[in-house]
This record gives sequence, structure tokens and C-alpha cells, in this order.
Amino acid sequence: MPRRAIYGGRAASIAAAVLIGAGCGGVDRDRFVTDANEICSERQRAEAEAVQGLDARAMSTRVFERELVELRELEPPEEDRARYAEMLRLKRESLSAWKGFVAAAERDDFEAGEPLLTATQQSAVRAARIAGRLGLDGCSRALS
Repeated sequence: MPRRAIYGGRAASIAAAVLIGAGCGGVDRDRFVTDANEICSERQRAEAEAVQGLDARAMSTRVFERELVELRELEPPEEDRARYAEMLRLKRESLSAWKGFVAAAERDDFEAGEPLLTATQQSAVRAARIAGRLGLDGCSRALS
């Protein structure tokens, strides 16, 4: 089965679980942690496969974008919302810097690309630290 179909099906089931949880008195923290970890672990697996391909930078970008979309669909428990929002903001920041790095690399402009790659890594590490505090072990491996 194509990975894209697996990814889309999982997103639908996660969204359904969130809606069901929301209707039953709030978000279940264990379910939230499990779903977020699954999304991040899938990104890491897909990114590892992308490295084997010819267009690894473009594939990594698409995988990173999908992860962010799926994580944004999750509803964290009330007590985790502010930290989770900050983690997502840092992931968006990291993605934006990554896209800038890819564009610079495609132009062979390594002088412009280097600080963007550093910014990508710094934001990813900060997001991973927050993920670790939230118990999102699958999301706490910033550079793996």
C-alpha cells in the first residue's frame, strides 16, 4: 500500500478520535500523546526513506509539511495547549528555514544556505525539547 494512503487514512482516524474525545468531556492525554508520537515517528521513517531517493530535499520538505498538518489536527489537553502551540510554532519556523535552505542549495548559494540550515536545526531542537516535556517521545528526536 502506498505510504500516502497510509498517511491519509491515519489522519482520518486521528481526526475521528479527536472529535469523539471532544464530545466525551475533553481530550484524553494518553490518546493525544500516542497520536502525536505516531505522526512524528512516521515522519522520521518517511524522511529516512526519502534520503534514499534522488530528490531527497524536496521529499523531506513534503514529509515535514505533512507532519505539521497532521500535528495541527490534534487537540492537546487543556493543560498542554500553550506548550503544544509553541512546539508547533517552532516546527513551522524550522520548516520555513528549511525551505529557504533548499532554495539556496538549489541556487548553489551556500553562503545564504548555511545560516538557514542552522536556523532549521535550532528551531527543531527547541521544538524537540518541548515535545520531550510533553511526553511526545516520537517528536523529541530533533535531528534524527
